[in-house]
Amino acid sequence: MSQILVVTDSNESAGEVVYRERIDAIHLASEHSRRQLAERLVWAVGDATQAERKLTLVSVRRSAGTPARSAAHR
Repeated sequence: MSQILVVTDSNESAGEVVYRERIDAIHLASEHSRRQLAERLVWAVGDATQAERKLTLVSVRRSAGTPARSAAHR
């Protein structure tokens, strides 16, 4: 069975898998299933984009000597 992966694009590492789904041709047989898959992909790409932005922000702060904020301060 095939799978779909959405992975963050990171220069510092191999990237983080934010979405993984096994898929077969039968999962694309109906319009309803295709729309659901597309919706999940939109969410996953949004999550990956957000993760990349956070990683970039932390990297910029580290290089500037500014400590990253903890989760409690967000």
